[in-house]
Amino acid sequence: MIRLGMALILVVVTGPAWGQTDVIVGDLYDLGSWGNVGDIYAYSVGTNACNVGNEELLWISDTPEHPVIGQELYRYNDGRFEQVAFGWLKHAFCALSLSFCDPCSPTPCPTLGVGCSDPYGAGLNGSQTNTGPRSDVNAYTGEYPYPFTAPPAEPIIGRRMQAQQAHVDPAQNSGARYFVEAHYVTADDATAGNGENNVSWREVAINPDPAEFALEFIAGEETTRELPAIYAWQDIDSTVEIADVRVPGEGLILLGYQVTQTGTNSWHYEYAMYNMNSDVSAGRFEIPVSTGVTITNAEFFHVPYHSGEPYSTADWSVAVGANSIAWTTTPYTIDADANALRWSRMFNYRFDADAPPTTVTGEVGLFKVTGAVGVTTLGPGDPPTPMITDITCVGAPTDVQISWTNPIVYSQIEVRRAGQLIATVPGDATEFVDDTTQQGQSYNYTVTPFEGPDPLTAVSCFVTVPIFPDFTRGDVNDDGSFDVSDPVFVLASLFVIGSPQPTCEDAADANDDGAFDISDAVYSLFALFVPGSPATPAPLSCSWDPTIDTLDCESVMACP
Repeated sequence: MIRLGMALILVVVTGPAWGQTDVIVGDLYDLGSWGNVGDIYAYSVGTNACNVGNEELLWISDTPEHPVIGQELYRYNDGRFEQVAFGWLKHAFCALSLSFCDPCSPTPCPTLGVGCSDPYGAGLNGSQTNTGPRSDVNAYTGEYPYPFTAPPAEPIIGRRMQAQQAHVDPAQNSGARYFVEAHYVTADDATAGNGENNVSWREVAINPDPAEFALEFIAGEETTRELPAIYAWQDIDSTVEIADVRVPGEGLILLGYQVTQTGTNSWHYEYAMYNMNSDVSAGRFEIPVSTGVTITNAEFFHVPYHSGEPYSTADWSVAVGANSIAWTTTPYTIDADANALRWSRMFNYRFDADAPPTTVTGEVGLFKVTGAVGVTTLGPGDPPTPMITDITCVGAPTDVQISWTNPIVYSQIEVRRAGQLIATVPGDATEFVDDTTQQGQSYNYTVTPFEGPDPLTAVSCFVTVPIFPDFTRGDVNDDGSFDVSDPVFVLASLFVIGSPQPTCEDAADANDDGAFDISDAVYSLFALFVPGSPATPAPLSCSWDPTIDTLDCESVMACP
């Protein structure tokens, strides 16, 4: 009973305070596709606003005391969640008294009554008249000048959500998913401290007809209320994390992030930063990086402002240092209209690294004021110790020769055969000879480097030791002796069609150069008849070949 009592107290304390307005987007219920100018396509979305507070919400036209409505479009593709379109702000002008969310207490046009809802179709929200610039609005306070001033709207696409064809053409975005979002901002809602539940999203599809690439609703996909679309990324992939970045004394920025291993020593780092309602805005994003980590493929993504907004469209610059990677825009003190991350915008930052993720404290640098906000996220940790490569095992008549490549000097290296330790060698060793093997047997070896007392990733090789037949070097005709008949046999086998061929090419390789050719006949003649000439290499009598080569020795009758 005590627990229930505390819960009821919390509901009263933390719920909408008495005398507070609270506007939300109750539904995204209508879509507008307006066609294109060149490769830019225009869209809008219909919204149904609800006052879930307990005081009437001001909705006074021709004054600064009415909501403005933002609309955005996002794309998820290949693990990336990006804002690909946004429009100017629809200025509301009259509130109906419907009951979409809750039972409505009706009021006249200048207010939205308690529990009441007010629909604005996609045609109304996409109208180019009474649509003002985002740059006028402080989303944290809900304040803006009215009437607004703006250049004339470009036909078809001006002021509406604008998307590049490359971002919405289904033929160029196989497997992509799309999400519309709407955002209400108004002063009395902000004053009540309810500015963080004013955004909602819904998944949509794109018709492949290039006449409009029209937005379409998907059966069964409903509006997700009171959350921005960045949470759709997390709905799609549960490994995505989203962290709050609270600007001191001001608005809320959200950082979504995900790390994916793409290879043995390769990880992709993906970040999406969304400014919900901070007028201070963000001008820098920095991730710490451990010493020795290699960063590649660093990128920044955004879609530019349009229709006469004063803001720069320049990409953020990226700098990779010894211990960090940072993206920055031009400082506010140099250009107040620099391309900061302003409210309802999402920017993306990404890179690849040769180190796995660890928990780090990133920094979001503020734009209009000096300072930064720390945020717990993932960044590259210590790079993995380079592993042994290029291991080979070669079976010889009396041993197995194991060799490998060391990218660094380890503290020690262990060699195991069939799981049993057979040797510990220095950390700079690159070979080991196992002289306890037998011909015709198979062996599996693992080589494990150590960093201090810790074993690192082992590498392995498998070898079957051949059976090395006995033969006498130079006895090509297999008659049990090395004499002039042998070079004659070589010449005949090489140049006389139909002549017998050696049954043991190892024996015919008189000079032991790994090939059977005319040089073997010449070498044999010198060894037999020219004093001081080198003798044939071993074996000089029936034994195995001490030299590893690719020549075959099928049978030797003279060496049983």
